[in-house]
Amino acid sequence: MPTTKTTKSFGLEGQAGVAARDVIRSGRHDRTYSSWRLRLGAIAAELAAEPPASSDVVFWDPFSPRHDSALWSVSAFSALRRVCRAGATVHTYSGATATRSALLLAGFAVGFGPSASDKQKHTTIAALKVEDLERPLDRVWFDRLTRSAACWPPDAPADALARLASLSQFASR
Repeated sequence: MPTTKTTKSFGLEGQAGVAARDVIRSGRHDRTYSSWRLRLGAIAAELAAEPPASSDVVFWDPFSPRHDSALWSVSAFSALRRVCRAGATVHTYSGATATRSALLLAGFAVGFGPSASDKQKHTTIAALKVEDLERPLDRVWFDRLTRSAACWPPDAPADALARLASLSQFASR
């Protein structure tokens, strides 16, 4: 159980700290206008049981694609997209091209997130609409994708490149 010092070190003081401690202790934090829930375990079953359009902010933090590729697939992100309501954002530490491609193929608009460490230039943020992103992936990113050796998730369709090329996100950026 984290101490107050631990939650403060993550900038979780005040109401955010209370919410974080509740989530750690009981798996949820409910208030009049918000509900925080921690989902551990079989995420596919959790997503299937979740009502459509029920999430506003998702922190996607499973093991790395190398250790749990099913959770970084088009299929997993499609299930996640189903539970995202208008204006929702998905945040993940991964900046991998295959992760971003899987999110795009699942129907998300995808952008650059903040740096998570000195070793990682950008994390990833996804949304239902490109207008909801501060720094959407652009044509430069797409052009690099076409030269990447590890650009696709394990369940990418054969026409993945054509699908991404047709996205408005890459049309004029």
